[in-house]
Amino acid sequence: GTTWVIGAGQSIHRWNRTTWQRMPGLGVRIDVDPQGDAWVVNQAGNIFRWNGRDWGAIAGAATDIGIGAGGRIWAIGRTAATGGYNILRWTGTSWQNMPGAAVRIDADPAGNAWVVNSAGNVFLWSSIGWTELPGRGRDISVGADGSVWLLGWNSVGGGYPVFRWNGRDWTPVEGGLVNISAGPKGVVWGTNNGNEIWRQGGERVMTRFIPSTRGFKFENNFVTNFAGIDFYGLCGGMAYAAIDYFHSGRS
Repeated sequence: GTTWVIGAGQSIHRWNRTTWQRMPGLGVRIDVDPQGDAWVVNQAGNIFRWNGRDWGAIAGAATDIGIGAGGRIWAIGRTAATGGYNILRWTGTSWQNMPGAAVRIDADPAGNAWVVNSAGNVFLWSSIGWTELPGRGRDISVGADGSVWLLGWNSVGGGYPVFRWNGRDWTPVEGGLVNISAGPKGVVWGTNNGNEIWRQGGERVMTRFIPSTRGFKFENNFVTNFAGIDFYGLCGGMAYAAIDYFHSGRS
């Protein structure tokens, strides 16, 4: 599967299996269709789809977007309603207004939407309408294998607790994130409140720390002697100061 992310400053990036490639444009929410092309919502609510070369504008306005493995596209609109904002479903040419309101959305392989509203309540769309599920959450995502992931309501280290749907309730999974996205085969990606990108299995992919622009510029050729052994260019204090500046958003 193709992985995209919204970076610092609303920048858009695509994972090339070794690093993040900077892509044109800006966005605040993103999801990827079965062809590997991203759909992006920007700060003004405009919707764009990557066509392999550039961004093409899609009619309508949104605050979030979710795409199922079967290609069904849902969005959260910009019209305020009890529970968040209006819910939309893409017909292929326009957006169809759906019942209810929410703040986060994704779609499962069958094309049904999973949402959380402004109170954290979780709902699933089906042929009979919306069904409320147990639990409360901040963000929700559905993998191509049908696995459903939720970020819980209460704060933990890194952001909010991670849960996986077991068919009846939410099973806790280790970690804390502020955004979550499930890809093919249920592999889960997320970002935490330190702007770090993580992949399921406890692997930190990379931060957005760029040494050439974020690091302190100083000569790293000094010698430290400890117990008769020389150590070269080890400055943990400077390294930690640089990352502290990064996490606090200071240049």
